[in-house]
Order: sequence, then structure tokens, then C-alpha cells
Amino acid sequence: MDINSVFQARERISADVLRTPLIKAPRNEAFPEVELYLKCENFQLTRSFKPRGAFNLLRGLDCARRALPVVTRSSGNFAQAVAYASSKLGIKATIVMPQGAPSVKVERTKSFGATVEFCGTTSFEGDKRAKEISEATGSVLLSPYDHELVIAGQGTAAIEVSEELSRLDYFFAPIGGGGLMGGCSLVVKELFPTCVVVAAEPAGADDFAQSLESGQRVTLDKVETIADGLRTLSVGETNWPVLRSCVSRVDRVSDDSIVAAMRWLYTEMGIVVEPSGAASLAALLAAAPSFGRAVCVCLLSGGNVDLHDFQTYMKRST
Repeated sequence: MDINSVFQARERISADVLRTPLIKAPRNEAFPEVELYLKCENFQLTRSFKPRGAFNLLRGLDCARRALPVVTRSSGNFAQAVAYASSKLGIKATIVMPQGAPSVKVERTKSFGATVEFCGTTSFEGDKRAKEISEATGSVLLSPYDHELVIAGQGTAAIEVSEELSRLDYFFAPIGGGGLMGGCSLVVKELFPTCVVVAAEPAGADDFAQSLESGQRVTLDKVETIADGLRTLSVGETNWPVLRSCVSRVDRVSDDSIVAAMRWLYTEMGIVVEPSGAASLAALLAAAPSFGRAVCVCLLSGGNVDLHDFQTYMKRST
């Protein structure tokens, strides 16, 4: 796939999603020469970047006209996106979610009219159950990240960034399955060839970091991180060649550093994000003191966090 597929996605979903703000952050004394911009996908419909890929996938597959029901597996943000997009397009949707998924994500998924089924705790267990439902009901099986239409849809966030900045030295975004980073890295490396594209990955779910180090796609046996949206065991097969080609490096971030980034966003800017949404800033806060003069963008991927959990994170010592 190439950047043209991302521009096609933007045309396809322009009426379905919001153009999210790119906000300039206050100067940080630790890296005073850095101009930091935050791409606030936490302000997107359903409070995450996921509707971009969901709408592009459903429209690209023409599910509404063909009256095709759909099924997918998601820990929450893609679940909400598919449920919301399906409700707008008149499509029946079934979502397989893991046991222990954040209640705020479960309830919002149900609020859009989707049928929710719980299965296991890992992405592989959920994928297996979603495939079973697809085969039994004839529903179209949707991947949260491992599909060209999803990757292209998520990449539209980076196109919006390119339309507002003439210079970009560093681009940070979180990585789980790789749909968001795949699409965005494709755009950034095409439009800003010298930009350093940094994938932020939880240290307890570092399949992509291990994949880059080994030169082949690695699948983990288990993951452990507070960033529920990044608890994938491997990046997608479709994403892997794009990521390997376009991502400059991957920075592992600890759960403590993610919480510190959440706290910084809240105290400095009044922005609430979920742990997955703060991973990119956690990586930047650790790396930026060495940058010198630079223009940086951090993509905040989502803001779906239970109020009680958020308050607990804010009180947590790091």
C-alpha cells in the first residue's frame, strides 16, 4: 500500500469523522527548544482515533449496501468505533471483548446498539471467538488493525498534521497492533522524509520492539501493562512490512512513565487521556532533552478511561 490509499480514505470518510485539533503545548524547561504539538485523537468521535479506520473499512467493504452484518474483537476503542459506525450505516454488529475490559468502553459500545460478547483475556482468544461467530452467522470478520483499509483510515490523522505544519522533526505515536502507526508512519515518511518516526510501546507488551530487534515478526505469550489498548501479542501481518520500512525506532515506556505523562497532560493542559493515549508523550518526555531545536508531534490516541481509574492514576506515585 502507499500514501494514495490514505488520501482515498480521507475522501471516503470526510463526512464521518472529525478533524481533531493539533494543539501547541507550553514550553518545557527540560527541553526549552522543542516545539511540541499534540494531535488530540482523544477528541475524536468515540474518544479515540478508531472511527477513522472503522468507517473506512465498513465503507470500503460496502457492508451497508450489501446488508452484511459484522463481527470484530476489541478491548474497547475499536469496539466503540465499529459499534458507532455500524449504527450510523445501518449495519448489525457483534463485538467480542475481553473479560475485564474497562467498563466505560463496554457500556459505550453497548450504547451504540452492538451485541457484546465476552471471551478470554488475550487478543488471540478474542480473535478465535470472533472467527467462530463469523463462520456461524455469515458476518464479515473485521480486524482492528490488520487490514489495508484500517491502516489507511488511521493514517488520515497524519495527513491532517501535515496540513498544519511545514516542518516536522519527530513524530511519536503509540503502537499496539500497528494500524495507527502503520498508516501514520507511511504518511509522515512520504511527506517529511527526514522526520524521525518513533513508536511508543509499553515495556510489558514489547512485541514490536522485539520484532525490530530480531528482524521478524515476534508473537508474545503474554503481556502486562495498564495500557489496555496496547495489549496485543503481535503486530499485524499486513502492518509489519509498512512498520519495518517507515518506523525509525521504537521506545519502550514503563507504566510509571505513562502515568506521569497522563498527569502532565492533566495538570499542564487539562487534558484527560487513557494510558494508551499517553504512551507517545511518555516516550517524548524521556527522549526530548537530547533533541535541541526540534518540532515534535505526539499523537494522543484516546481518552476512554473510567473516572475512578483516572483518579487512582493521578494519586499514584511514580
